Amino acid sequence: MQKIIISLITLLIVISCTTQKEFKKIYKVNSILSIPELFKSIFREKEIVFLGEFHRIRQQVEFVNTIIPLLQRQHVHILFSEFANYSDTRLTDSLLTAKDYDEKLVLQIIHRSDWNWAYKEYTEIYKAAWKVNQNLKQGEQPFRIIGLQPDLNYSAIQTADDWDNVEKRHLFWNDENNSWLNIIENEAISKNRKAVVYCGLHHSFTKYHHPIVINGKFVRFEKDREGTKVYNKYSQMVVTALFYNPLPEKPELTGRFIRPFNGVIDSVTQLLPKKLNEFGFITSKSVLGNRTDTSSYYSMGYETLVLKDFCDAIIVLGSVCDYEPVTLIENFTHEGNLENTIIQAFPYTYIKDWTVKSCNDTTSVAYKLLKVL
Repeated sequence: MQKIIISLITLLIVISCTTQKEFKKIYKVNSILSIPELFKSIFREKEIVFLGEFHRIRQQVEFVNTIIPLLQRQHVHILFSEFANYSDTRLTDSLLTAKDYDEKLVLQIIHRSDWNWAYKEYTEIYKAAWKVNQNLKQGEQPFRIIGLQPDLNYSAIQTADDWDNVEKRHLFWNDENNSWLNIIENEAISKNRKAVVYCGLHHSFTKYHHPIVINGKFVRFEKDREGTKVYNKYSQMVVTALFYNPLPEKPELTGRFIRPFNGVIDSVTQLLPKKLNEFGFITSKSVLGNRTDTSSYYSMGYETLVLKDFCDAIIVLGSVCDYEPVTLIENFTHEGNLENTIIQAFPYTYIKDWTVKSCNDTTSVAYKLLKVL
């Protein structure tokens, strides 16, 4: 009996070693990197990484939370965020360097940027940065989160027709002096500091131009995205890293979601165990980067869209089938911030008689739709 047990154990070890060799071969053939290796490789050559998310996906937001200590160790001390106002930078700096963590202040910072962005995981990014700053070595730079949103001039839009007025739209966005490019220049590039720019997919595009489609027909390429503006001036310093995500099928952004680039990334993840299913790769250095896409919305206007032309790096967080929505913060709007909510919401709703209950009900309904999608 003892001999049988020893033989079985030996067999399991042999199988395990063989399997591990196969996994390593998959990594090597496809030039797959661990997440620390990926960021180290990127920042060895570049200064600014636009990290594009698909919005409101729990795993993607939590990933940002977990890489903040990694970025700090790799001497990357700035996370630019689409989800905060630049004018609140001093407020954020004071939060992240304070002795005690202030959850109420975090909610205030996020609400001042977007009354409807009531999601718990986005608040936890601030706590991750605060924790890093509690253990700084002597002379070590603190980790910073710097908002990129301008203070919108909500009063510029009073009717639905005002959105068709170029001058009024320009007044509304109020970003002439505080554009993303200016902020990134002033806070990072001019000071020789590396940074990650955390934002939505479309803002993160740099060298790639996404299509504009009207009534199912390609009209033009969009060349005015925030990432593109930075890339046009600092092309040698800037890259785009995207979370792997299903993309809408052409010809519309509202089409059903498909696995892009002929499902090549899924074919790799299916061969790997769950513990090895979080990885990245640089598209110009991996055979996966040569794969093409002709089925997604983002291929419209292109004869063939090549992955390495779409972005510079891909981050895979396991199977997309396991993706879940972020967690709703109940009662995000309250009497103390109701006035700010009404001001923010008016250019989109033209309603001034919101109540705390109607605001939170609206957020709750939107969240239920998100969970269905």
